[in-house]
Amino acid sequence: MHTNWSRKKSASCATIVSDLERCRNKRSLQEEALRESADKDKFRLFGELLIAGSHSIAKNNSLVRLQNYYSSEGHLCRNTAGS
Repeated sequence: MHTNWSRKKSASCATIVSDLERCRNKRSLQEEALRESADKDKFRLFGELLIAGSHSIAKNNSLVRLQNYYSSEGHLCRNTAGS
């Protein structure tokens, strides 16, 4: 009887350790995805500003200053099309 309980306890501990490791791996993957997408909004804004201001961008410019219509400040955006 004691050995059966001991086996169940050991199996429960192994399951807990396995679940903990799985959760740690999942957290690590989620943190990596969060780091990769941190600049998503900034790049979306830059893309919108480049499209909106494309008529005023001279050919072969690698750096332009465009008015940010969402705030009163201007933003520096890299125009990689000319590079």
